[in-house]
Amino acid sequence: MSQSTETLKNDIAFVADLAREGAKPTYAGGEFLLFCGLLFGGTSFAVAANLAGYLPVTMDYLWLGAMVLFAIGLPILIWRSKRANTYRMIGDRAVGQAWTAIGWAIFVIAVSIGVVSWQLKSPNLVWLFAPIILALYGVGWSVSATLSDRTFAKVLAAGAFVAAVVVAFLVKWPAVMFTAYGVALILLAAVPGVIWMRIRAQARA
Repeated sequence: MSQSTETLKNDIAFVADLAREGAKPTYAGGEFLLFCGLLFGGTSFAVAANLAGYLPVTMDYLWLGAMVLFAIGLPILIWRSKRANTYRMIGDRAVGQAWTAIGWAIFVIAVSIGVVSWQLKSPNLVWLFAPIILALYGVGWSVSATLSDRTFAKVLAAGAFVAAVVVAFLVKWPAVMFTAYGVALILLAAVPGVIWMRIRAQARA
């Protein structure tokens, strides 16, 4: 009986939270966008510098270093968000799950492109990676826009899809392509991440 009473209390508290705050996201997770945007955007600029002959570090080592930093930083951010009980609302959970799934999709696509390139002995498939990533960002922002009904999220979704095509068009100029990719990641991840963090901080003030 006591267990049923406790469950009922939890259900009532959950419904009360929804009534007070609604099911829309409160823009949790901005730190993840900022981290990924700065890390991979910066790496893209470094790759562009290497391709242009200004940086004596190969693309493979640059991306490998970025993935190592990502593997170190991501668990820390996840631990901090769980400790702060960041993803409490349904909207936050939905948006967080969408971006988490996109992150796993990016990892699987990267591995798959590597495997296919190795099997076919052709490095050309790697040039598809950047447009695919930007298209996946478009999916993430589309989900965020649907749940939040924020105009800036809708603009970012459209911008991500357009950026994917633009980056693909620049494939003949690799240094320019990766520069454009880095700019896109800054504008589509790092800057919105800062905006999300400010919105959330203002909402909690």
